[in-house]
Amino acid sequence: PARPLARERRPAAPQSRVRRQAPRALRGPRRRGLVREGRPRLLRRGSAFRALAAGRGGNRAWGQRLMGCGGSKNDEVQETSGDSIAKPVQQTARALEVIDDAAPPDEACAPKAAEPPKEADAGPPQPDVPAEPEPETAPDEAQPQDAEEAMVMPLESIKEDPTSQGFLVKEQALALSGEKRFEEADPLWGKALQVIAEESGERSAVRLKAQIQHCEAHLWMADRKQEAIDGLKRAYDDAQGAFGDQDPKTVAICNYVSAYMQSAGLHEEAVVWRQRTLEGYHATLGSEHKKTMECADMLADLLMVLHRHEEAIVLYQWSHEGRESDPENFTAQEILASGQKMVAILSDQGMLGEAEELHRSLEKYISKVHGEYSREHARSRSTLGDLAHDVGRYGDAAEAHTEAAEMLEKLAGSEHLETLSAWGNVAYDLQAQAKYPEAEALYRRILPGLEASVGKGNAETLKCMDRFATLLRLTSRYTEARKLQKEAMEGLSALQQPGGHNTAVLHAMADLASIEQAVGNYEEAERLLTLALQQWEAKEGHSHPQTVTTLGALARLMRVRGKLHEAEDLHRRALDRSMNVLGPTHPNTLSVLNGLANVVRVLGRDAEAEELLRHALEGEERVFGPTHPHTLATVNNLACVLRSLKQFKEAAELQQRALDGKEKALGADHPSTLASVNNLASLKRALGQHDEAEPLQLRALEIQRKTLGPTHPNTLVSLHNMGSLLRLLGRHEEAEQFFREALEGRVSALGENHPNTIASLNHLASLMHWQGKTDEALVFYRRAVAGCTETFGPESKHTIALASSLATILSANGQLAEAVEMHRLVLRGREAALGPNHADTIMALGFLADALLALGRLEEAEQLQKEALERKEKVFGPTHPSTLVTVNNLTNVLRKNGKHAEAEHLYRRAVAGKEEMLGKDHPSTLASINNLATLLRTLGRHGEAAELQRLALLRKEAKLGQNHPDTLLTVNNLANALQAQGKLEEAEVLQRRALEGRELALGPSHADTLASLNNLASLLQTMGRHHDAEPLHRRALQGREETLGPKHASTLASCNNLANLLFARGKYEEAELLHRRALAGREAQLGPQHQNTLASLSNLGNVLRAIGKFSESEELQRRALEWKEASLGATHPDTLVSVNNLANLMEAMEDYAAAEELHRRALNAREASVGPTHPDTLASLNNLAEVLQRLERYDEAETLHRRALASKEESLGSSHPSTLASLNNLANLLQEMGKSGEAKELLRNTLESRLQALGPDHPDTLASRANLASILEEEGDLAGAEDLLREVIRGRQATLGNEHASTCACYGGLARVLKAAGRPEEAEQFQRRHFEGLTAVRGETHPDTLAAGANLANLLQALGRYEEAEPLLQSIREKMSTTLGELHTDTLACNANFAHLLQAKGQAAATGPP
Repeated sequence: PARPLARERRPAAPQSRVRRQAPRALRGPRRRGLVREGRPRLLRRGSAFRALAAGRGGNRAWGQRLMGCGGSKNDEVQETSGDSIAKPVQQTARALEVIDDAAPPDEACAPKAAEPPKEADAGPPQPDVPAEPEPETAPDEAQPQDAEEAMVMPLESIKEDPTSQGFLVKEQALALSGEKRFEEADPLWGKALQVIAEESGERSAVRLKAQIQHCEAHLWMADRKQEAIDGLKRAYDDAQGAFGDQDPKTVAICNYVSAYMQSAGLHEEAVVWRQRTLEGYHATLGSEHKKTMECADMLADLLMVLHRHEEAIVLYQWSHEGRESDPENFTAQEILASGQKMVAILSDQGMLGEAEELHRSLEKYISKVHGEYSREHARSRSTLGDLAHDVGRYGDAAEAHTEAAEMLEKLAGSEHLETLSAWGNVAYDLQAQAKYPEAEALYRRILPGLEASVGKGNAETLKCMDRFATLLRLTSRYTEARKLQKEAMEGLSALQQPGGHNTAVLHAMADLASIEQAVGNYEEAERLLTLALQQWEAKEGHSHPQTVTTLGALARLMRVRGKLHEAEDLHRRALDRSMNVLGPTHPNTLSVLNGLANVVRVLGRDAEAEELLRHALEGEERVFGPTHPHTLATVNNLACVLRSLKQFKEAAELQQRALDGKEKALGADHPSTLASVNNLASLKRALGQHDEAEPLQLRALEIQRKTLGPTHPNTLVSLHNMGSLLRLLGRHEEAEQFFREALEGRVSALGENHPNTIASLNHLASLMHWQGKTDEALVFYRRAVAGCTETFGPESKHTIALASSLATILSANGQLAEAVEMHRLVLRGREAALGPNHADTIMALGFLADALLALGRLEEAEQLQKEALERKEKVFGPTHPSTLVTVNNLTNVLRKNGKHAEAEHLYRRAVAGKEEMLGKDHPSTLASINNLATLLRTLGRHGEAAELQRLALLRKEAKLGQNHPDTLLTVNNLANALQAQGKLEEAEVLQRRALEGRELALGPSHADTLASLNNLASLLQTMGRHHDAEPLHRRALQGREETLGPKHASTLASCNNLANLLFARGKYEEAELLHRRALAGREAQLGPQHQNTLASLSNLGNVLRAIGKFSESEELQRRALEWKEASLGATHPDTLVSVNNLANLMEAMEDYAAAEELHRRALNAREASVGPTHPDTLASLNNLAEVLQRLERYDEAETLHRRALASKEESLGSSHPSTLASLNNLANLLQEMGKSGEAKELLRNTLESRLQALGPDHPDTLASRANLASILEEEGDLAGAEDLLREVIRGRQATLGNEHASTCACYGGLARVLKAAGRPEEAEQFQRRHFEGLTAVRGETHPDTLAAGANLANLLQALGRYEEAEPLLQSIREKMSTTLGELHTDTLACNANFAHLLQAKGQAAATGPP
């Protein structure tokens, strides 16, 4: 799914925001003297300050909330941050007690009352000795001073006696410490502190001042920081004991402790001490005092360092509102600086709407401070542009930045640094709107100006270069982009202080990594991102937002590289940090949620991805609004996940929402908009709405070619997707062109080993395979595997998947043994990398089972599928959709293995499980229903099969529409079920509907359309409409040859099907050629023992049997049987088909004993495996009865025929074609048994039923007429027999042709009737047609041809045409002796007839073999 581009850091116009400056107290101590407290320079607005003031009078809850230490606000922060604020909460509770119970400030801050000095004892004057000077008054003896002044420099005001011993020693110690002679200074400091304590007292102000100086000037400067902090803590305790908590000296020392702790990195403890300082200011100066607000700002700064942002923002807000509500004591400049700082903080925290609102409120202060038209106004417009850009209003941002740039041009000149930077912001806004040519023109104008103004190595110039490089990357000019990006990064690195960290360098490093990633140079991209991450962590810590962003970028790279588990781990680390530091709705957190969702989606955990994306979408709608590009990108991503979950309706709604929103926000030609167009087209394609998908896909492609260029990655994606759509539509040649163009572009732009190039190779290979261009497919697959191995490694998921595809194509190419071995390698690799129970490992197990099934090794395939099912049940549970898929796959193997009962049980389990887990209308559920119906049809339970297919059809029509490809597939399957039921007319209607729907939706040459052609042709063949069926079969064959190639499996299937039809029409020569072609192709593609190859062997054997090539036919049939027995087992249904075919051949060769044995074997096995009423069982009953009839074992034959008839009437109905066939066969037997009356009645009933069910010209109807004519002939009703036979001849000539074997048989029957009626001349004409037709169709040595020739010779003899009869009969005798043998009954009969012929000619001679 398309994601928004990462937010590029934009250099703001100089001083457009006040740079955040740490207070002096937080920057470490000076060499000498006390540290002066600094003041933050920036903050926010509202009514919080007035609420706090009210809190002093009794609204304690407001005071707690605004101090960030109590109430619900604090609870939220604690829930996010853990226990880190436990201490501050306790400390601020003390502060609140002070606020509630404090005395008025003047009284609280007054110094302790001074005691009068004691007088010395009087003594005699000593004029020669000068009096000692009185020591300066200690602070505790001083007169009261102004409280505020005492708070500013309370310790500097302490008076010391410069002549005292302690002062002198301390000054010496200070001098040595200043010269860094710390060892020499150490003893002096000890002596000074001791002397001062003796002179002034242990807790005097003078000694307190000396303690602080010792800590600051000596211990701290000697890098004995902990000792310095401990000393300050002792000084605080002394001051607290001597002067109290609220004394200015105590508060000042508390502030010292906080500053030094912060400098030492002890931030948590520093917060506690800063809060104590704030308590003191509250109690002594009041909440409105500047010092109180400045202390609150410093406490907020500390909280920001600790990422306790919500507490910090409340304090910033409080101090800013205080300044704004007191304009008498705070200047407009101070209020403006405070507000600008607050805008920056809110923006950094993703509170963009609040930031923009606050910034607009500051414009009046800008006018007051800087006048009505100034650079500050321009900078303000620039800041508004920044905020608009951040919320995705790129057009508003460009307008604001343009206004700022134009103002600066007038105020500072067009070549001024600020002006050029402002135009750089405009270029960046245009870039975000995908107005790349306009943006590029601006960059090319700005860069020379910056170089001329401040130099090529200036930070602003280099940042502009960085942005321009990003534009070049977005427009696929990677070489130019890389060169410019490297130049920018090197320049920024040169500006970096030794050992320091320049954040601009790290941003440039990440941008360069994006370029390297785009061109597939993943190792370098990973190196750059890892280095950037390490430096961010070292500079800002593990939880800094930019650290989290870099971690997310590295995770995305790992995902692209296929290192999905590493990517997930990195994303989860980033998410934990972002959640804890920034909160659940911060833009960084929402971005990481998106990245994690993409990873888990690729890992196949779509439900988890959906949950993550819904959380992200909820947050982005709240933070950015419903139409922000980031929000719409998440809408797009969620739609893609829902599509994978088959939730098409909601997916379509979201995809349309994304597209509409992007068109409005970004424009119709924006790359992100076109990405949504592309995704919507893909969704329409998945829904079968191809007429809507194609124009959308073309729209995206045409605009991308125009705006981005033919080799841009997005253009190449659309080319690829267009190829996929055309392939689905069956327009394979067009699809191939698009796939090849995408591949060429990707190889040129990205290289052979880029993931997108590999994807193109994969899809093109798949198309080549589908078209039957196996050799080309293998070439592309091998290239893809090589590239994937190079890029992702040999054990990568992508490499293994492509290796699996290569194994599949090897199977299709007949290289099954190699394919199986490759699948085994894939399985071993996944087991090693992922473990035996990983979803991908189990999938590899299934692929290996499929390969073994294709190889015909059913037992191994079954064992592996059972193992896969066992693993999935253990990992996912018995009702998981993936488990049910394996249940379905196992049932397919069981069905092919002839284990129908077990297969049915599992099919029903799959249907029930999917209905419960996925719903009754889910495509996977309907697929399982279809499979169950297919099995039931195989089991002969046609009624149940049809009902299931009708149910599936109704659900698909309701969910997908009548012309969806899946719906039409079910229409086809229902037609097959109805055909098996004998409901041929209804089946024809459905087959024609499927064909017309596929032609309309997919095109006439699509694979599914050609399959419908084949199915309709087969149905018409069953209906006896061979003339209608043949052109459809030929059209299907031609279409597959053109679309898929002459060697494709589907093409060979059409060869086989057309050959079967030609066989039925008696066109044995062409049928033989097609069957030989199919056999040769299948042997080459699938191997000699594949089931399809063996089917072609049997089919060719049947044709050879029909034309009397019994020896070759027997060889083929026995070969097929032997291999089926070896691979499938002796009782497999396919094996029994070969047993039946061999039995039929034995019957044709008049080896009735062998035929009986084989038919009994088939019958017994079928009764055991599929039951006594299965159609296959009943077919074996009929075949065995026919052999027994030939053996004149009529009673046994009659029993079997009647049993078959009764079973068919019960299961299929009395009018089913198969039932009528049994009725006809029983009548023939009864006729042969001499029960002509009963036979005649049965035949008349059969004829009437066939006329009604099949029509007058159906082959079965014509066969009934011929059989009835035979009875009439026996009864002497020659006229009736003649009429029936002439109708049969007319019908067979119309449906089968003049030379069909069945038509020729009717010629012989009519000749026989005409001869019996005393019309030998007419009889001779039809008998000659009979003989010549069979000679043409079956060959001159076929037994039927020889019999027809003998009958013709007898007719010629009866007509006295001995000269014609003798050579004909002589030729027949020779051929029978050679073909059938000298002792064959037909040979012996022919010899007798020849003797009679010679006798009739008066040439009595012994008859013997020629």
